Amino acid sequence: MRSSLAERSLEGLARPLDQLRQALLQRCGPLVTPFIRSRALRVNTAAVLGLCVTALLSLKLPLWQLALGPIIWGVPHIIGDLRYLVLKQGLARAWGFWLLIVAPLAYYSYQPRVTTTMLGVGGAGVLGLLTQRASAHDGLISVTTKRRLLIVAALGALGYWVASEWPKESHYALLHGHNLITLGLWWWWRPRQRWEALSLVTLIGLSALILFGWEASEWRADNPREGAWGRLTMSYFEVTLAGVAPREWRPQWVALYGFLQSAHYLVWVRLIPEDDRERETPVTFRRSVARLSQDFGGWVIALTLLMMVGLGAWAVVDVAGARLTYLTWISAHASLEIALIAYLFVSQRSLRQRKS
Repeated sequence: MRSSLAERSLEGLARPLDQLRQALLQRCGPLVTPFIRSRALRVNTAAVLGLCVTALLSLKLPLWQLALGPIIWGVPHIIGDLRYLVLKQGLARAWGFWLLIVAPLAYYSYQPRVTTTMLGVGGAGVLGLLTQRASAHDGLISVTTKRRLLIVAALGALGYWVASEWPKESHYALLHGHNLITLGLWWWWRPRQRWEALSLVTLIGLSALILFGWEASEWRADNPREGAWGRLTMSYFEVTLAGVAPREWRPQWVALYGFLQSAHYLVWVRLIPEDDRERETPVTFRRSVARLSQDFGGWVIALTLLMMVGLGAWAVVDVAGARLTYLTWISAHASLEIALIAYLFVSQRSLRQRKS
């Protein structure tokens, strides 16, 4: 079957990247051989280096990181999010997904409240129950599934009550918590050897360093509270990302959010896709593009690429407006991630479940 014009165009864009990588590998020679042969070494090295770079950006160039990170990596990470949590679970064709999860969370775009998130979590638990019953040979619901549904229902009800009583605090908890949830998803993606805990230790150590190990007053002086990036000042980020924290602790929480948000992007764009590949050795960019087009369709990926270019062009003239528009578009994605984790938990499905 002939590939579409969009797929051929995407493969054409990937070809120079393959040629460049091949030239670099030939120049590096034996130094890169262990990384080519071992996926675990490759993935964990990327994780440790990526975390170190993002931590450095959080402390040295926080405004750049918080302003441009969503514009550069936001759309690709949403593609990864939908690919592994929706498409590869076969949920896009399930009516229950649209009725029990998407419908409640669609309202989040208009009323971004954590109570709405908890409604999606409840719907995800019900969908997990239905999925497990449909997959059982005798059509009966297992005791484990019932217990897990009760856990999800209890946590959802508790979360709804907490969000009703403390809506502002719950909003900040959702902002920071969904980054950690994604990192947890990646860590439990596959069985890992003991030495691979280095990436987890790096994450914990850098988070502690950012939160407790530096002088916030000097950081404030180096990052002016007014006049940088238009509306995207340090004052703005302290209010929107750490508004419930004591004033003296807000810089630390802003820096930590920037670090964990960038780690969140790293997981969806680089680490999970690499762990998902069946081959131990790397695949070409052309093959990666072909698989992505197979999952979404060539035209969807082509339009997504155009959207990224358009968002970047907009950011050249109005970075604050481009960032705010992107965040408005994807405001419900954190709630979707949390709801789909509840679905996986109740249905007892693996994150690596392939779509049928």
